[in-house]
Amino acid sequence: MTMGTRRSIPLLTLAAVLLSTAVMSAPPAAPTVPLWQGGPFLFQSAGTPLAELLRDFGAHHRVPTLVSALVTDRFVGTLPPGSPQATLDALSERYRLSWYFNGQTLHIDKASEAARQVTSLRYASPDDLLSHLRNAGVLHPQHCVARAIPAARALEIAGVPACLETVKMLAEHLERDARDQQESEETIEIFPLKFATAADTRYSYRGQEVVVPGVVSVLQDLILGAGPLVPVAGATTDVTQSPPRANTPRFSADARRNAVVVRERRRNLPLYADLIAQLDVRPRLVDISVAIIDVNASDIAELGVDIAGSARFGGFGTLSLNSGQLRDDGGGDQGTFSAVVGDTNKFMVNLSALERNSKARVLSRPSIVTLDNMQAVLDRSVTFYTKVTGEKVAKLESVTSGSLLRVTPRLVPDEASGHEQVMLTLNIEDGGEIRSPRDSRNDVPSIRNSAISTQATLQAGQSLLLGGFVQDTQHEQESKIPLLGDIPFLGRLFSSTTNRNESVIRLFLIKAEPTTGEPKA
Repeated sequence: MTMGTRRSIPLLTLAAVLLSTAVMSAPPAAPTVPLWQGGPFLFQSAGTPLAELLRDFGAHHRVPTLVSALVTDRFVGTLPPGSPQATLDALSERYRLSWYFNGQTLHIDKASEAARQVTSLRYASPDDLLSHLRNAGVLHPQHCVARAIPAARALEIAGVPACLETVKMLAEHLERDARDQQESEETIEIFPLKFATAADTRYSYRGQEVVVPGVVSVLQDLILGAGPLVPVAGATTDVTQSPPRANTPRFSADARRNAVVVRERRRNLPLYADLIAQLDVRPRLVDISVAIIDVNASDIAELGVDIAGSARFGGFGTLSLNSGQLRDDGGGDQGTFSAVVGDTNKFMVNLSALERNSKARVLSRPSIVTLDNMQAVLDRSVTFYTKVTGEKVAKLESVTSGSLLRVTPRLVPDEASGHEQVMLTLNIEDGGEIRSPRDSRNDVPSIRNSAISTQATLQAGQSLLLGGFVQDTQHEQESKIPLLGDIPFLGRLFSSTTNRNESVIRLFLIKAEPTTGEPKA
């Protein structure tokens, strides 16, 4: 609520203008004139201050009286006989006074103190305020008049200072009540998102479901203590959910518009608007590339890697053992290592040389772009199906093995260099089938799984080398004389079978760096 400027103007002129447009629809609830008590007040003086006379006059008739400091006249003569109201009117006309009774106190001021005030309303209606003023007996036909200005949502008041102060107090009270009533009303607001996702995002790998909470789930968890909009894999959901508590906010995701729909009290909406704006930030992109490499154990030194744990790494980086972060499910070597490769190009040159000599093999080189602090999944697997027979039923069960890489990048500013670092949270699972001997009667495939979980921070141009899993493979090679080796029964005399054992070390080379491009809004 704002107050207009005040300026002194003739009260009678203002009263004539405002009364011509004011509508008196209800009788006042309080008297506009004092309720005089006591007998006649007789007074004669040759120079008594008028303010003192007026206070004695009010005290005699048991009416609390406040006289303005601008009333400095002196009374000379005798009070005329008549009623107390007639005496007050006569003194007002003689000394150019204006009086106003608010139902409790009689205020007496100089006529020049009358002023005009315009009160702007934001929540309350000017007509409602005018009706309240009339019903409360605040208005007076001569000393306190008002009119509503609905087009400007304002109320114009003209009167003595006590009138203006009373109207101001009542207007603030009514405005506060109207504001509280409007802000307590429930309303629905839609907040479109530019970068964040309103609904939950789900993806699956190897039978597991991952739920990435959206903005709606974040708000529900923060305000209501609820979980994601969709259930997590393996969790049991209660069909009979309890109804929402009364007077609690409601959040919903509009997937079509990627917007958050909020139903809440109007007064709380700015809080959610600010929170949603902080969650809806422009994401950064991180480019992640992975090379899955198999190197002959006898030739691993040509890459500069010493799996025995020495400090030599061919000048590419620092080597450290991570045996405590390994989980090996049967078979294989449990000694693993990790190293930060400072010169990735030089490492790849040495790897290419081994590939040309058939001493190393790059199984795959997947690459993916993900958002900052968002998990990326790279899965290279094979699924076996085996028949499981029961007493009355038989079914096929699947067994999956292969290489699974889950990586979560996070961009961290480096205050020393002024560049960004990439902090990686890595979970690597590597598995493969263990071939059974020919004379084995076991038809169920045997799977060997190994896992690594680690964290690392990479500078620009650096890569992370993980590995050390030693896999022993057996190769059967049959040699025979053409044609003679194919003769039934006798062909065995012209053929031979040799078994060759090889040890292969599985390596993972991970590189992550922020991209220069940014997603568009």
